[in-house]
Amino acid sequence: QIHPVDPAFCENGFTDQVDAALQGGFHLLVGGPSGCGKTFPIIQMLNKAGRRFIKINCADGVSMSELLAERTIEVEDGHPVMRVILKALPICMREGFPLLMDEIDKLLEEILSIIYPATDAQPAVITIPQTGERIVAKAGFQVIATCNGLGDETGLYSGHQLSAALKPRFISIQARYLSRREETDILKKDGLSDAQASSM
Repeated sequence: QIHPVDPAFCENGFTDQVDAALQGGFHLLVGGPSGCGKTFPIIQMLNKAGRRFIKINCADGVSMSELLAERTIEVEDGHPVMRVILKALPICMREGFPLLMDEIDKLLEEILSIIYPATDAQPAVITIPQTGERIVAKAGFQVIATCNGLGDETGLYSGHQLSAALKPRFISIQARYLSRREETDILKKDGLSDAQASSM
């Protein structure tokens, strides 16, 4: 489903960079401190472009089967039948959708490794282990990932550092906290007066 752009959304230099990566078809890695506004602007730029996408939150604990495929047993004509259900990554590749992986640095390296073949070539190809089916990515497939630890030098970061093998597969953009003026513009777009927005 394609959603409308949030009425309070304001574009800036960061969203221009996101837009360029989306239009160029590049895999995108967005880093920045927690709460600075990484995921929301990406979603709004996808909405503006009229693109369907799948979003997964890696901080919730995503398993390999939840990302790739899992076996299920269904009853058909009174008999159990085993089926393989494709998950977010192969669905996005097959349909040509972006896959938005929020907080990708919360994934363990062995799970992250499934992203390598999906970002390896144009078009990307992965194989579903349970069936041997090869999924070739359609045009429009991109992996868009956010992380808190990219460039972190504070020592406060608690996720996994992304491997040197993964980072070169993405264009990297560093997000930052909004300026006072940018925050004020958002509040005014949301219906506040100049005085109210400045005060808040």
